Amino acid sequence: MKKIMVRLHGALQIHSPGGAPVKLEVDDGATFADLPPRLGLVPGEVALYVLGSLSVSPDVVIPTGATVDLYPLYDGG
Repeated sequence: MKKIMVRLHGALQIHSPGGAPVKLEVDDGATFADLPPRLGLVPGEVALYVLGSLSVSPDVVIPTGATVDLYPLYDGG
C-alpha cells in the first residue's frame, strides 16, 4: 500500500469536505482510473488526471507519495 493525496477541482469538490485534499492509501499497482470509484465519483465524471504539472492517462500507475489533481469536464457557453 502507498499513501497519496488527491485534490478535487471544480464540481468534483462536493466529494471533498471543505474542498480539502483527500488522503488515500492505494495498492501498489493502482492506476489513476482506480481513483474515481474510491472517491464516490461516477464513471466519466473525471476528465483530466494531473500529476505535478503533467496530464496523465488513466492507465498510468500512481507513484508513491503522489499528489494527484482531478478535474471534471467543463461545459458552458
